[in-house]
Amino acid sequence: MDTSKKLPQTVPTVYYDDERNNDFSGIKRPPFEIGAEYPYRKRSLLWRIASFLVYRVVMTPFAFLYSKIKFGYRIVNRKAIREIGKQGAFVYGNHTLMAGDAFLPSLVSFPRKTMVVVNSDNLALPLTRWWVEMSGAIPVPTKQSGMRNFLDALEKSILLGHSVQIYPEAHVWEYYTGIREL
Repeated sequence: MDTSKKLPQTVPTVYYDDERNNDFSGIKRPPFEIGAEYPYRKRSLLWRIASFLVYRVVMTPFAFLYSKIKFGYRIVNRKAIREIGKQGAFVYGNHTLMAGDAFLPSLVSFPRKTMVVVNSDNLALPLTRWWVEMSGAIPVPTKQSGMRNFLDALEKSILLGHSVQIYPEAHVWEYYTGIREL
């Protein structure tokens, strides 16, 4: 008996036609302006304590549990990451999962801290801006004047031994496994 015609299709067919502009995240926010005045490195003791608590006590365990339950997370060849030692590293990946792409980099590089290069619209909501920043976001500037501070923040992160996660294509294409044009 052939039941394939009776079963509903669970995975929708998606056609990608514009590699530079298609974004399937479904989130549209106004950009958050980032120029020379944006403080990439917060230095106050209170900020550093709160950042540690948000990153290590709240987000890292949450990311592990969420990724394990939702995606069946496991790392293959963790030895390659450990061979880097305590020096910083840039990690590049396809932007294919909404929440997963925010959580998985910190798990891959654990125990080192992972900074994630993000679009400025991730900081557009005032109530979550500080949470995203404390979780390791390094936003790309929207103004040319912010580029020097952005590059300094990347350099400082590498010198501190952090990993820096970069999703070069900037748009979410869920579960896409091909090589995308930049």
